[in-house]
Amino acid sequence: MKKINGNCKAVRCLTNGKYYHSVKEAAKANGVSFQAMSYAIRKGKPCKGNEFSFESKTEINIMKMASNLEVFRAKADAYDRLMAEQEADRKAKEMREKRIADLTAKVEHHREVVKKANERWANETNKLMSLERELKDLLDEEVV
Repeated sequence: MKKINGNCKAVRCLTNGKYYHSVKEAAKANGVSFQAMSYAIRKGKPCKGNEFSFESKTEINIMKMASNLEVFRAKADAYDRLMAEQEADRKAKEMREKRIADLTAKVEHHREVVKKANERWANETNKLMSLERELKDLLDEEVV
């Protein structure tokens, strides 16, 4: 049995699982004298409707490990949530970059279409102007 502070032995309530650092602490918490609590523990008798036992070193270590395990689980869960958030952010950024690339390609395509249309319009305008000059020249020749 592990002694916590000098001569004190840890106590566990077998009924509700509560842990006490000493017989004195268990007695006070349950409203009985030190002697009554000590007697109940040594004889394996109930005290105030609860059964108590000294904690062994192994039991204490198991409890510490269980407590540490819960802390590690909580940290692992937090880490998993963080990783999920980062993955979601990465995917969102990736989708945004793809959308930007797609839109940039469409803008470039439409610029080319407009450039070609402008070139055709300029060519057609030049042809029209040339035809109008030719027509004017023909009309001017008849008058003379």
